[in-house]
Amino acid sequence: MASFRDIISDLIYLLYPEICYACNDFPPAKQQIFCTTCLYELPFTDHFINQENELLFHFAGRQKVSFGASLLYLNKQGMVHRLMNNLKYKKHQEIATVLGNYFGKALQKTDDLSEIDYIIPVPIYYKKLRKRGFNQSALFANGISEITGTTVLLDQIIKVKATNSQTGLNRTQRLENVHSTIEVRNPELLRGKHVLLVDDIITTGATLESCMISLVESTEVEISLGTMAITT
Repeated sequence: MASFRDIISDLIYLLYPEICYACNDFPPAKQQIFCTTCLYELPFTDHFINQENELLFHFAGRQKVSFGASLLYLNKQGMVHRLMNNLKYKKHQEIATVLGNYFGKALQKTDDLSEIDYIIPVPIYYKKLRKRGFNQSALFANGISEITGTTVLLDQIIKVKATNSQTGLNRTQRLENVHSTIEVRNPELLRGKHVLLVDDIITTGATLESCMISLVESTEVEISLGTMAITT
């Protein structure tokens, strides 16, 4: 028999439904952030079962990556683009956590991934963090941790200064520009460990690669990668 609280919750849901964060139109399924249609149509990648994927192609021949997966495909006009806008600019932080939960569940199903010791989110500069109010990569990491139980290290990699404009720079110049802003704290903590480095969206991969270089320069560490989405 439903409790009084459950009845009130159902009534509030019927009278004041939220809007699906992917389509900005239909109310979501109960206890979801997506409507039923969007849940069915979300463009999930096959990266968790296919390690010859687009994410790893970004770093092939340059950085050693043990495992890499993006959860969703993103294009400029699609539902994932709206989803990211709702996260970053409308500050619906629960999106990052839910996507982290999805990522964690998919990660648990992989057979060839050795145990991860820590999850490390890509940092943002403190002024940007103060303005936005949250680091979406950290929320994503926490969502993964909720499922896997793996410890999240929030301050192991920090951004010590803002990134200069990337306009007009080639890939090498972009990488050098970002790399100069990244610093690893307490590298001994990571020595000999396996870390999952996570970010929100991968486009050029310069930010992730600069973090990987900083980690490798500082300590002997095995690196895997995870992102919410990858651009198509």
